[in-house]
Amino acid sequence: MSLNIEKTLFQIPKMDCPSEEKLIRMALENIEESYKLEFNLQNRTLILFHTGAKEVFLKALVPLKLGASITESSSTTVDDDFWQSSSEKDETNVLKILLLIN
Repeated sequence: MSLNIEKTLFQIPKMDCPSEEKLIRMALENIEESYKLEFNLQNRTLILFHTGAKEVFLKALVPLKLGASITESSSTTVDDDFWQSSSEKDETNVLKILLLIN
């Protein structure tokens, strides 16, 4: 099954190291909407795949004073397992294999 979600690109001019990435993750962790983050420190951008309004995420980023702004936003379609991290997918595959062996 596929889901329709938003893909929002944030420009974050003052984000240039992993510590700022961590600050952003912490600022967004209390947001109840489903989301997935893709950071590019070299380009100082964040791609946010999310449900709900992009303004909620921007409101959480602005107080960090990293210059966050929305560059573009569009709708996209993803599979159900999109929200799982690659390590969760790997663990799921290993567990399936072990179950088959047993």
